[in-house]
Amino acid sequence: MNNKTIEIDINNGGRLKVYQSDTDKIRGGVALEDIDSNGKVGRRDLIDEGDFVMLMNYYRYIKDYDIKDEFININGKNSKKEMENQLL
Repeated sequence: MNNKTIEIDINNGGRLKVYQSDTDKIRGGVALEDIDSNGKVGRRDLIDEGDFVMLMNYYRYIKDYDIKDEFININGKNSKKEMENQLL
């Protein structure tokens, strides 16, 4: 099995685990697990590869253009509407 894994400690004492097993790759997805402080998996999702890349690109866009976003960049200097108008 070719398992590529990233584990990140999160603020509630748990971990976020992102990986892609051979089976996930065949299914075209990336696995995401929320693991609580006792090591129990609370939630498991399979995110489509394309959606996963789109999420990373969206994050980069918000950060690169310092756009105010309630989840990614709450102190951003630019509004989403202003940036959309500039791109048109």
